[in-house]
Amino acid sequence: MATKNNEVIEVQAEVIEPPAVLTDGDKWLAETRGKAATIAAQYQPHDITNEADYKDAKSARAMLRKEIATIDSDRKSMTSTLENAINRFKAHAAEAIGELTALEAAYKSNITDYEDRWESTRRAMLQEEYETYAPDIALPLDGQQTALVPFELLLKRFGSEGKWLNRSTNERAAVEHLRKCIDRVANDIKNINATEMDDRERVEVKGDYFSTLEFENTMSAMIQRRIQRDKTEQLEREQQERERQWREQQERIAAEAAARQQEQPQTAPQPTQTATEPQEEPQPAPTAEEIITFIVDVPAASKAAFINFCKQNDIHGRRYNG
Repeated sequence: MATKNNEVIEVQAEVIEPPAVLTDGDKWLAETRGKAATIAAQYQPHDITNEADYKDAKSARAMLRKEIATIDSDRKSMTSTLENAINRFKAHAAEAIGELTALEAAYKSNITDYEDRWESTRRAMLQEEYETYAPDIALPLDGQQTALVPFELLLKRFGSEGKWLNRSTNERAAVEHLRKCIDRVANDIKNINATEMDDRERVEVKGDYFSTLEFENTMSAMIQRRIQRDKTEQLEREQQERERQWREQQERIAAEAAARQQEQPQTAPQPTQTATEPQEEPQPAPTAEEIITFIVDVPAASKAAFINFCKQNDIHGRRYNG
């Protein structure tokens, strides 16, 4: 097992000079500043008032751009040199402390292994406590493959709240919080069983609760489903009522048509014609006026116009709403 060596070792401090290439970079910067100042003194932008001034400005700008390009090329070369030196320095620095980083990694691995073992032990202890305290929900009942409330679900729901797997939480505090949560679940189940609902709804509610252990959310979802079902049933009742009214309307229309047909005057019998009188072509007996029924939807804005149209064209009917 790795331990810290407390022995004091005296060492001679070594002054580390900056890499020469960095000094070269500083030297390049100083030289470039002086060179730039000398070049800048040779140029003076001026207002352009004629063609000669224009050509002079164009030429001066072109020469100045060449000066800048030359310096920038040197800058790129120096930058590349510095970057290569820095990369080599980083690699050598990592190599220099390689033994130390290996030791730190070993410590980290050992610490992680211990924390994992500690958490596994705490988890097993809590699960055993759970199964002992509430076996009816912690263990599978006869004929069942899984428990009503598996320990992992209980841990997921309440573990973070009670910090069960934190090393800063002592075992007694974790167990006390665990028992409070078990009692809370038991009370939730009792309230669900006491709530009036049909078998279908009870299956839905228990399915929600035993997948999350969120009692408030479960009951809220139940209420929302009830509201939605009431709306659906109301819509169905309204549709059935509309269909009933429509059937009654059709029956009334048919009855009125039959009554009007019976009220039509009967054709009087014609006298028997003699053999010498020319016989007239037989005329078809008059029939009752054909009735055709329409059900239309009329916008409120067109209501008056529609009624006026019907009156003008001798169209009769009944209004059932509006």
